Amino acid sequence: MKVTVIVDEAGKVVATAPQSAEDDGPVHRLVPGKGQSIHELELPAELEGMASADAFHDALGEHLSRLT
Repeated sequence: MKVTVIVDEAGKVVATAPQSAEDDGPVHRLVPGKGQSIHELELPAELEGMASADAFHDALGEHLSRLT
């Protein structure tokens, strides 16, 4: 699953949203604020289905830090 991720200046994940195909219903877009950056990536399978949003954002932040 492709996701959009917003990260603050310290590298902390502050928002995530799944990406959907244009023909998949409503379309939404995240917009980064001042000092934030946006990333689009394929969500690693081991991060899918995590119950805690905080744990998910922490794990996703670690994953992003390995990519950059």
